[in-house]
Amino acid sequence: GESVVTAGRRNVIRITLPSDMTPISGATVQHAIRIADISLPTLGFFGVRFGAQVSSPDDSHAHYTESSGAHHWKAPQSRGPQVTSGSLVIAKGNGNDRPFRGDMGNVLYARMFLGADLRSEVADGDASLRLILPAGYTCVAVAPA
Repeated sequence: GESVVTAGRRNVIRITLPSDMTPISGATVQHAIRIADISLPTLGFFGVRFGAQVSSPDDSHAHYTESSGAHHWKAPQSRGPQVTSGSLVIAKGNGNDRPFRGDMGNVLYARMFLGADLRSEVADGDASLRLILPAGYTCVAVAPA
């Protein structure tokens, strides 16, 4: 494999097909290609579509397509359950001391656990998670667990 992004993960598989393959013409000839023994991220990944390009040896006459149907994903490898969850911490003493309408200065703690890796391959990447607060609330601190 090779990387699309400098020093990034290897996320491209380049396959050179034999020149003596039967030409594909119409729907009568189909070739099956099986790819095995590739390393997948241990932290998994959220559902995505896979892209594929077929081109001549000099990369001219390119044809690009994406997978259809269900998105492809991988659960993280760990001993516990593979879940994504989010909740407000409601244990006594952990905030929410002013739960009634009109109460001011309440403190709420949100706990987020992602069941797969969320990252971008570039330093200023586009991977993000957005938590929208109700009107009147302000986030004053963010910290890892």
